[in-house]
Amino acid sequence: MNLRRELARLHESRDAALAPIFGFVLLFFAWGIGAVINTGEVAYDKVRTQNAADILALAHADQMARDLNVMALNNIALTQMFVVGTVSLTMQLELIDIGVRVAMAEFQIARSAAQKCKGPPPYVAFCLFIHSIPMIQVLKVGADALAIQTRYRPDAGLATAGRLIGAFNRMNDYIVESFPRRAGQLLRMLADANRVDAFFVYPACLPGGSSECRGRGDEGGDLPLERGGLASGAAHMEMCVAAERGSDGRNRHDFMLRGFPIGKGPYTAGGAANRPHLRDHVNHTAGFASLLPFFDSVMRNSDWLIRYSTPPKYASRQSANDNHFTDLMDGVWSMACGPASGLISMAGLSLPLPRTYWIKDRSPASVMAPDVGFLAMDYEKLARLVVVARQRGGRFNPENFEEREDAYNAYAQALSFNPQALDLYTSRWTARLVPASLMDRAQEVAKALPGRAYPAGRNWFGVMKDTIQAGPDNREWSRVNLH
Repeated sequence: MNLRRELARLHESRDAALAPIFGFVLLFFAWGIGAVINTGEVAYDKVRTQNAADILALAHADQMARDLNVMALNNIALTQMFVVGTVSLTMQLELIDIGVRVAMAEFQIARSAAQKCKGPPPYVAFCLFIHSIPMIQVLKVGADALAIQTRYRPDAGLATAGRLIGAFNRMNDYIVESFPRRAGQLLRMLADANRVDAFFVYPACLPGGSSECRGRGDEGGDLPLERGGLASGAAHMEMCVAAERGSDGRNRHDFMLRGFPIGKGPYTAGGAANRPHLRDHVNHTAGFASLLPFFDSVMRNSDWLIRYSTPPKYASRQSANDNHFTDLMDGVWSMACGPASGLISMAGLSLPLPRTYWIKDRSPASVMAPDVGFLAMDYEKLARLVVVARQRGGRFNPENFEEREDAYNAYAQALSFNPQALDLYTSRWTARLVPASLMDRAQEVAKALPGRAYPAGRNWFGVMKDTIQAGPDNREWSRVNLH
């Protein structure tokens, strides 16, 4: 009987009915906790991916700014060495010219003596004595020219300037050529530190161009510089203007830091305080200011007897401040800074020329009016967009939550700029993040994105590329491309 009553009581009890409810509640909480964990992981991955894109973009722009600053410092030294080389070449040419004129004058004096000193011995002796005076004076001019050659060694100055110009040229070329590789190595190191699997810089470097670009996709973009054609002419002319005018207001600012007054450069302010123009300084310091007028007066005073030709006689009267050296210096400088600068070769002496670069899309008119460069510059030429890919992190039961397997993508844009001046003679280049305006040309970016990117040859940017290219134009993309 007791067993029957106990079975009846259990049959009527409702206590166990709550167990399935608690089971379903616990299952719901487990699913909610999983969703929260996965949502947090998604937010974390997206934030880290965007932070990594910002870091890589800023690092690329900062490396670009550093290299442009180094090139600006190199260009200051190139300008100074160019001036040294030009002056040394002029000195050497002038000394060669004096040597030739001295030899010609001695020959003409000797020929005159041989022709005119004939007759009675007293007359011959007197005639030879008269001829010996200009001969000794001309020999003294030759000795003084040799002393200038020995004291100043313009040939050594020209050779030294050539070696230094060559070294700075090679350094600038290395900076431009190796930039994609070096920037790519920096970005790869930062990508590994921030768990970024792949990155791509837009505009990408150009294989077969002036840089060591391999077109692998894990490299930096090219420096925004060019050389050749009109760009080389504008860059060379700017160097000559910098040598003459130095800092021009806020432009070519670093000449002012090196002690050159506003509007004066190494050529026009490279001498002593009382003779700042380097042409005049060398003219007086080396001794041409006294040697050439003396040589001119020797031939003019004895021309009644010798009948010099031109040369060795100078076509115009020589003075301390206006003589053959100053005229030659002006001519060499004009030739060195003119269209035929690459053809200079006189008396077997070559003037080494700096290989200067020009900022892409900068107006050539800014050589003489630097502010024109600011007005005409498309600053996107100085900006680089970096797109990154980061594999999704671990998830809670990804198959139950239908988690996607593609990588997260993010992009950022940074600008290298010079707030002081838009030139390669002011080492004030810096970098900052800017709105990703290059993504307004999303179709172009998508077309440039690699299909199989380093490392592992995976399609890290496939979903992003497909999303951009799905629409007929950029309007769909512009709805989410808020920058």
